[in-house]
Amino acid sequence: MPAHLKRRHGGKIWYVTGSVTVWKDGEPHRIPLDKSTGTSDQEEADAIKDQIVAKIKRQTITGKEASSLFGELVVSYLEDGGDARFLEKPMDYYEFTPFDEITDEMIIEDGRVAYPGRKASTIRRNWDTPIRAVLRHHTAPKRRKAEDEGRIYFFTPEQADKLIEAYSVGRYATDLWGRALITFLFGQGSRVGETLSIDAKDDLSLQHGYAILRDTKNKSQRKLTLIPRVVTALRTLPNIGEPGPLFRRFDGKPFAEKVNRGGQIRTRFNRAVADIGMNPRLYTPHVCRHSWATWFYSQTKDEKRLRDEGGWKSDQYRRYVQLSSTSLGEEAQKRNWGFGRESHDWRSGVREVNT
Repeated sequence: MPAHLKRRHGGKIWYVTGSVTVWKDGEPHRIPLDKSTGTSDQEEADAIKDQIVAKIKRQTITGKEASSLFGELVVSYLEDGGDARFLEKPMDYYEFTPFDEITDEMIIEDGRVAYPGRKASTIRRNWDTPIRAVLRHHTAPKRRKAEDEGRIYFFTPEQADKLIEAYSVGRYATDLWGRALITFLFGQGSRVGETLSIDAKDDLSLQHGYAILRDTKNKSQRKLTLIPRVVTALRTLPNIGEPGPLFRRFDGKPFAEKVNRGGQIRTRFNRAVADIGMNPRLYTPHVCRHSWATWFYSQTKDEKRLRDEGGWKSDQYRRYVQLSSTSLGEEAQKRNWGFGRESHDWRSGVREVNT
């Protein structure tokens, strides 16, 4: 069967299945397909399907390994400390484009379209320079990363509030999803991938104050009791109660599926971190989870709840026990990051809405 889109077991994400037939040396070769598009939007999935098929045909005919996509290179670039500024627009154009198909002529022509009527110097700064920086990073010899793995970084509650504010400036001033997403990550401690898998209809009840994580790292479904600040943030979203992903991009489209350290939101997150004067290489989206765990235990002193609500199966949660301080917990409480059981009486002062 030719390549086509299919959903699995009632899920929302589209998969490319079937096969691609490639003619080589006068003979047909059938290449089976089974690959996630990472999106629940059918139009976007169909475009991704065409790209996947084109890559397979080129790889089979030329015998060369399929090239990485520009979006994949951006994630690697940012993880190595690259500058996130001005990358949002190139990602809109080239996220699913193989990097070796991006030519000088394409960059020049698309830059004029992306910034119509702007000066050549502005286009070079906002368009050409960030794209070429990503491409150079990919081809340059790789340096050994600093050994930060043993260190734990976390935002203070004040820094978290500043980061949320940085998510609502400029072209994103009307984006409700970004602000609510970061509030959720700090308030509930879930991983980025788990959080983006939440369905706005099937996995969430603001009436009863909970969210269900079905696609978790350790494959164990878990239920989150929403804190009041998160409930308030979620009530601003226009798609509550509708089928499909709860959290979306600033333009309302679903995020693409990535698995490496919050890659779906990394570009914009890095820019917001830099805007508040912090290091994006150290303060990644996953550090929101570190922050939640540190604040949570500083307030509750409850190791069992920390482990259960954070979804740990190992003793990794104990790292945050060692970082806790009473003053940190008190600051979080004052800024409405409350995790004590009394704080979970979210109904007080919060308007109920059936979802």
